[in-house]
Amino acid sequence: MKGGTPMATDYQNNDQHRRYNERLARLEERSVIALQQGKKTRRPRLKKRLPQIKQFRLRSNLRRILSIVVPFGLILLFMLYIVSPLARIKTVTVTGNHHLTARQVQAATQVRPGRFIWATLAMKPARLTQIQHRNSQLKQVKIILTGPQSVEIAVKEYDVIGLVNAGKRPQLLLSNGKFRPVTGQVDQFVAYAGFNDHYPMLKTTAKRIGKLAPAVRNGISEVTYSPTTLDKQRLKLLMNDGNTVFVKASEIDEKMSYYPSIVANTDGNRVINLEFGAYSYEYSSKDK
Repeated sequence: MKGGTPMATDYQNNDQHRRYNERLARLEERSVIALQQGKKTRRPRLKKRLPQIKQFRLRSNLRRILSIVVPFGLILLFMLYIVSPLARIKTVTVTGNHHLTARQVQAATQVRPGRFIWATLAMKPARLTQIQHRNSQLKQVKIILTGPQSVEIAVKEYDVIGLVNAGKRPQLLLSNGKFRPVTGQVDQFVAYAGFNDHYPMLKTTAKRIGKLAPAVRNGISEVTYSPTTLDKQRLKLLMNDGNTVFVKASEIDEKMSYYPSIVANTDGNRVINLEFGAYSYEYSSKDK
């Protein structure tokens, strides 16, 4: 019994070791099989995703290229356009002018056929000042794009309210108190006298008369500056209907608005005084 015990023990140990090795070999075999099966399943998936990955990369690269090429392309096209004949004006239309001709408006604004459109559309205050320096009768100027190669110059003018001797030649007096050279035929404008060396008073008078209704303004024949010790602003107006009106220069637009109703309540030609209140009297030998 004692001599057989170690051999039995060794046999058992060897048998356990063998079974352990067999079990380990089976586990390794299963791991290898599972790994091979995993590779087989991943390869088809990867093959399916490769075209999608390539398309995604292609789209990404295309977007990056377009984000660079398109802006530069648009800038290049715009630069080519602004120097091409397509950006030049072919037709110019002038509206709102009554005393000025279309050619005079184009000369003042420097908007004429052949000029670049982009150089004419911006109307800044400084540019309007330059235009008014070239022609003082232009009150407002607006340039409108009406077509690919056509523009409209919409203007408002200062009214011509009379004729005055400024310097050595007669000049047209505007409602802003400025002068414009006489060009062409002169219509029947109001004549101004007595304003030599009194330009501030003439400017005030012109601005006030410019505010009168055309019906009243057109009824004035002559305006004479005739100050007195009591009234340094006194004006004498000779009317086309034969009446004479005395009024302050700074109150012409206010007081003369009542002139039609005053005349309607009087008979014959009279002197109408609007300096202090409103009253009238018949002509005396002195007034005649």
